[in-house]
Amino acid sequence: MSTLIDKSSELTQREAPLSSSVLAKHLEPEMRSKVQGYEDFVGERLMPDLAKTEELLQTIRAHLENVQELREKVQGLIENPSSTMETTTDLGQGFLAHASIPDTQWIYVNVGFGFHVQMSLDEAITFTHDQQALLERKEERLAKLADDIKANIQMVYNALAEILQLATPAS
Repeated sequence: MSTLIDKSSELTQREAPLSSSVLAKHLEPEMRSKVQGYEDFVGERLMPDLAKTEELLQTIRAHLENVQELREKVQGLIENPSSTMETTTDLGQGFLAHASIPDTQWIYVNVGFGFHVQMSLDEAITFTHDQQALLERKEERLAKLADDIKANIQMVYNALAEILQLATPAS
């Protein structure tokens, strides 16, 4: 029952009205098991779902930043055209290599699933706009899902707090 008190105060920024010892004394065994069941549901289902959703949301936001960075770099190539370019590229595992790009009119863009497509700079700009719109829709959907899960958690804790207040004897 301490889970209820810990999570309730974490979500609502206020202390739960009852301590576990008071709850244990005044609840019937059937009610105690139901309260524990709801706490378990929150702890074993809703909280992991929330963590997974927030992790996906962070991944989408990181992809969105990468797409915006790509568009800025491509826009820079369009605004300041040059026939060649020197750069350093990451080979993975922290290994960097010097690279010389002989033609900057065409670039390879990672389109997902390990595929890279050769695109003109204008095509790459169009691709980044489309990709950004897609990622923003996904981000919005996941943010709404996270908010819904948080609301469900709060609703369960508020309901439990009301049940527990009703179960305590009047002083």
